[in-house]
Amino acid sequence: MSILSEEEYRLLFSESPVGLLIFNAEGVLIEANHRVRKLLGFTKPSQFKDVVLFNDPNIPEPYKNQLREKKEVHFSAEYDFDKVRNHDFFNTARTGSIYLDFHIYPFSLRKNSTVNGYLAQILDSTKYRILSEELQHFQNETQNMKAKFQIFQLAQSKQEESDEIFHSVCEKSPVGMMVVQNGEVVYINDRLTEIIGYTPEEIYNWKIDDGLKIVHPDDREKFREKYYRQFDHNNVIMKNQIRGIKINGDIFWMELTSREITFRDRFATLLNYVDITEIKKKEHTLRESVESYRILFNKFSEPLIVHSLDKNNQPKKILDVNVVAAEMLEYELDELIGINPVHLFKKNQRKKLSNFYKELAHSTNLIQTIILTKTEIEIPVELRATLIPLRGRIVSMIYFQNIEERQRKEAEYQRSEKLESIGTLAGSIAHDFNNLLTSILGNVNLAKMESDIDILKSHLIEAEDSILRARKLTNKLLCFAKGGVPLKELTDISEFVRYAVTEKLIGSNIIYKDDVDPRVWNAEIDKDQVIQMLENIVENAQEASRYRGNIHLKLENITIKHKNTRHLKPGKYVKISLTDSGKGIQSEILSRIFDPFFTTKEDKLGLGLPVSLSIAENHGGTIDVDTELGKGSTFHIYLPASGNFEEEKASEISSRKFQRILVMDDDPVILSIIVKLLSKLGYQAHQAVNGQEVLEKFKQARIINKPYDLIILDLNIIDGMNGLETMEALKRIDNTVKVIVSSGYSSDPVLSNYEEYGFIGRIPKPYLIEDLKEVIKAAEQGN
Repeated sequence: MSILSEEEYRLLFSESPVGLLIFNAEGVLIEANHRVRKLLGFTKPSQFKDVVLFNDPNIPEPYKNQLREKKEVHFSAEYDFDKVRNHDFFNTARTGSIYLDFHIYPFSLRKNSTVNGYLAQILDSTKYRILSEELQHFQNETQNMKAKFQIFQLAQSKQEESDEIFHSVCEKSPVGMMVVQNGEVVYINDRLTEIIGYTPEEIYNWKIDDGLKIVHPDDREKFREKYYRQFDHNNVIMKNQIRGIKINGDIFWMELTSREITFRDRFATLLNYVDITEIKKKEHTLRESVESYRILFNKFSEPLIVHSLDKNNQPKKILDVNVVAAEMLEYELDELIGINPVHLFKKNQRKKLSNFYKELAHSTNLIQTIILTKTEIEIPVELRATLIPLRGRIVSMIYFQNIEERQRKEAEYQRSEKLESIGTLAGSIAHDFNNLLTSILGNVNLAKMESDIDILKSHLIEAEDSILRARKLTNKLLCFAKGGVPLKELTDISEFVRYAVTEKLIGSNIIYKDDVDPRVWNAEIDKDQVIQMLENIVENAQEASRYRGNIHLKLENITIKHKNTRHLKPGKYVKISLTDSGKGIQSEILSRIFDPFFTTKEDKLGLGLPVSLSIAENHGGTIDVDTELGKGSTFHIYLPASGNFEEEKASEISSRKFQRILVMDDDPVILSIIVKLLSKLGYQAHQAVNGQEVLEKFKQARIINKPYDLIILDLNIIDGMNGLETMEALKRIDNTVKVIVSSGYSSDPVLSNYEEYGFIGRIPKPYLIEDLKEVIKAAEQGN
């Protein structure tokens, strides 16, 4: 037996001269061949969408019940297309009715398995019915003519004419015909002798049981019983498909239809014989093709699904699925047939899948996604799809691979790489901090030994400078590690950005130019973070230009109205563009420049651009790059715009000055320094090391009628109540208490969203006396 391809098997099905329909186990129509479509008036596949076998108004209920019991049925019926439309069974262009012979039987894809569907064979018997009715008509005419005795000669003429017409119609029929009357053969046509191989003389001498000669010996008793049982029902069309045997011993298949008629004024039986040997051969070939296709399909080691596509090239219905896929997804095969394959994927993956199919015809045929089993287990898969032509339409075959193990190994590899990177980072940080600490300690030691006030002051300034550099380093690390929640304030972007860029370029040979829209909007930003972001990008531009050449700054307003590739929300943005005159960025590394620890320079950590992108994104913006080899690169920074700077500043009202301030910190050195700084600023400063002490001093001050105007609380206290707990306790005593929060961890959500916790201000550590002065001044004006 030859192994046929799926295409060959489907071609045999499609081009079969017999009308063929395939229904699934629930009776839903899956496929119909060309003969059926022409017979029933289908012009588009969509016309037989949702057609259910058991809803056909033209199939008698007894046969529907037999089908529900998974039994084979064989019958003839008038097929009324008006009924079809009235019951909304399917859309058809045909009208009126025809006569059809139905043979419907259930089938299973494997032996001893459950029924997977139904195969229906349809033959148009209209012409045979018409022929029989014509015969009846001719006989009635003859009878009427004979009854009119007074015009006997005319009746005789009509009878001869009727016989001539009868003879012409029957002899030209492609169907073998036999009329039996009173147990004797009274008429046969030439086609019958061609089919069974007997001569007319032999056939005319047959008695009623002699007709069994042309039935295969193995089938005779079964046929005899079935035939005579049917024969008891008067005027019922009986149809049987049986094996026949010719006089020369050749075996063939025939379809025998019988019914009662009136022939020459007497009851008779009309037998029609159709040679269906070729149809049976094709049915057998079709079944072999189905099985061959199924074996090949199921032997494929990867999960496979074949599905149809709608007019938008999106998945529609599963046409076939192999055993590997069904087992992986924990379904039975017949449970998957007919459903939309999109429902097998996790909901948040479906948009991605839709885009994949939109581009399938002219782009990549591979994506990674997540598929769900019947029990809702998520399986990461690599999905490939290919479009194949099938019977004049395009369908898709997808195959997918479980990549769970591969992802696990990749994750392990990435973790090992990260650990290696962290080791490099830790070593570099340790090196930088040791240098800073050496500078600080050295200058402090020198200051302690120095009596000259000016020299002592210079040592302290150098120590302070090292401390500020250390603060920048920790801020950079915090920003990278936890996203660095920005501490935003309304800022005049044009002046601020110009200052930050030009300050970074001081002392270099770079030629600076700018193009700033005088009406550029302002924005709420964390100044320290944005300066850090701009310095990183300017430093990259300097290195790209080898510390000479040009850097061009451009500031402009843009409005984003729709979804975009930058993933920015619709709204107003300030666009900051920095262009260098370097050699550009190579395409193979362009996609990695924002990856942490990626660098092309031996003395760099690879954190500058990743930190910059993190800062932009945490402000609700982003960064993208345009580059051209040999000409340079442009970094575009997008920051959400805010309201009018001057108007918002004018709305701040200053009402009174603070005098008495209470400070809480569990580090005595820091506590002492803060008290001294406050005293330098002219405030009466008092200190406490934990929340309990703060509450006691706060209550005592109220009793003596000298309440504190402001309290500064450190968030993290090792022993006792922390800053947030102390704040809540103070609010229970006096809901109008004024409190500023302080912390050495700038990404703490309390520091970022201080107002939600009842604080009126914030000050991240470390800070200068100017920082302290500004935050208290802002708190005073806020009152």
